[in-house]
Amino acid sequence: TQSRSSAASDVYKRQTYNIVAKQRSCRNFLAPSSTSASSSSSSSVFDVSEQDFEEKVVQASKQTPVILDVWASWCKPCLNLGPKLEKYVIANGKVKMAKLNADESDKIIMSLKVSSIPAVFGFADGKVVNRFIGDLPEPEVEKFVQLLSQQAKK
Repeated sequence: TQSRSSAASDVYKRQTYNIVAKQRSCRNFLAPSSTSASSSSSSSVFDVSEQDFEEKVVQASKQTPVILDVWASWCKPCLNLGPKLEKYVIANGKVKMAKLNADESDKIIMSLKVSSIPAVFGFADGKVVNRFIGDLPEPEVEKFVQLLSQQAKK
């Protein structure tokens, strides 16, 4: 029994080490190409932090549905998904999109029970109404945005 738990512990340590190593090696190398460009080009896509999450996501979703994209600069699927989400949010015009850096937002990550990224949440009326994890194909991303936009107040 002890050898099993020891082996499991070793596997966990290796996995954790690999994740930390990826974060360290990629943190400064990769940057989400769309974050700064979209934030300045469209008020419907913006960055959010722990300080303004309640106001910009939860409270704002009572007026306009908000998609929360939880990402990290070292996460390649996040870097693939972000531009697709932004494209459909901007084209749709009935929803907003908040981008939350997972590395800087421990409290929100824990409260939303995020276990993997990219993690995407659809907020409407101040609460989560839909979610998905991973990099989805474009038709599924478009459908997610369309479904959330149906929650918009008329």
